[in-house]
Amino acid sequence: MPLEEDIQQIEASLNGLEPVMDLSAKIMANALPNQGVAPPVGTEKIRKFLKSATDLAKIGEKDTALDLLQQAQQALGDAWQWLTITDFGISAYVLRTYIEKNPLTESQLEGMIRYYLGKMPHAANDRDKLDYLLLEYFSGKLTVTDEPKPELLLEIEDLLEPLIPDVPLPEPSESIEKSLQELYSLRGLLGEFKDFDKLVHARVVERARAIKIFLHESFYHPSVLPRIIHFNMDFRTRFDRLFHAQLVNVRKASQSRIEEAWEVLRSIQDVYEKMELPELYRPEPDLYDPDEAGGDLVVGRPLETESERIPLDRLRRGDVELRKDADLQGIINRITQFVNDLPPDVTDEDTIVPLRQARLKMSPTERSAFKSGDGQPPVSASTIQMGLGLIAWLEEELAAYKGRETDRYLWKPHFDLLSHGVSRTVELLHVIRSLIHDEAPQEEATWFEPLVKVALRMGESLNHALPVFTPKEENKKVS
Repeated sequence: MPLEEDIQQIEASLNGLEPVMDLSAKIMANALPNQGVAPPVGTEKIRKFLKSATDLAKIGEKDTALDLLQQAQQALGDAWQWLTITDFGISAYVLRTYIEKNPLTESQLEGMIRYYLGKMPHAANDRDKLDYLLLEYFSGKLTVTDEPKPELLLEIEDLLEPLIPDVPLPEPSESIEKSLQELYSLRGLLGEFKDFDKLVHARVVERARAIKIFLHESFYHPSVLPRIIHFNMDFRTRFDRLFHAQLVNVRKASQSRIEEAWEVLRSIQDVYEKMELPELYRPEPDLYDPDEAGGDLVVGRPLETESERIPLDRLRRGDVELRKDADLQGIINRITQFVNDLPPDVTDEDTIVPLRQARLKMSPTERSAFKSGDGQPPVSASTIQMGLGLIAWLEEELAAYKGRETDRYLWKPHFDLLSHGVSRTVELLHVIRSLIHDEAPQEEATWFEPLVKVALRMGESLNHALPVFTPKEENKKVS
């Protein structure tokens, strides 16, 4: 009967729509809490319309059943419209971030894949979302190794077939096939990369994405998708293997530097305890005029903002070399500006320097290092400035790292900066050790006590960063 067929058709459409609506509502609620993102009509209400229409049709109440069926169709249309609008607001980055923190079941992934494959017309970012969903789905079903596995493509085709909707698409053109050959040539290069930074520098991701964009609607064709999935799985396997190998090396190197810091700190304490030191020189308030300091305030890099995807160049350690000195000097300049802006009556009180994601406590003596009178400050005083800047830098990057460590890759730049912060801190501890000796001039020796205290504070910051570089059972503390 036509009525029963209409009911079955709506039910089938609803079955495909329901998991996508539920997930979209959760993602939007997570991104925009208290914004009223629920669909206008719940799927449960549509099912009630259909059940009532079915029951009425059985007892001969066809007119009333048709009315209910029309209400169900209208509600389903409203749901589709809501999903279409909502889908535009969910970028590939938002979808990926949510799923990484809230893994989907196999059936949920299948529902999402069917939705994006059957959607007509496709939106511009549907390709990126489907690309990610397919990779997640097949990574949970197939294993990629370094050994060639020709049958993998056939396995992908077999698993993909039940998910392909019956939507006719034109056969890929000759230019599309050439683009897919180029994608496979990129895949053939993956085994040659033995270093993570070189893989990123080769811009394989950008080149592969340009090919996928060129494919346009052919991207969704049943003969094209398996080859894209094959490339994605091989690339992720190589990418993650090199990525984690670099992390292991960085962790080992940072652990070694922190152990080195412990030895240097012990040496600093030992030599300091044997010295007789003069009282600390404190400059008169009028010896330093902030208005004569000159130069524009350098504030380091701006607050972090993320677009659709983190630039892969930010995952390379080479980028850290370009950023670290500007970051550190920017923090030192911000602390200097803060000290200079303090009211005159702040003398014997500790103060808190507000950073972007952390805070830095400063004693009056430490503040004095940033107001050391006219001319060039003593080396010990400028070293205190550098030490406090490093402490602030480590704490800032540690806070940023902890805010991102559940994301798949976004924490990587903060991890790299922390490792460089560790190296710079150990280097400065060596400088402090070289400064502290019996023959130091008085203008240097007067700063040794606060300098040693800053060195110990640097050790505390290394302790805070230590868990990033060592498993929990290996964590130790500077003593």
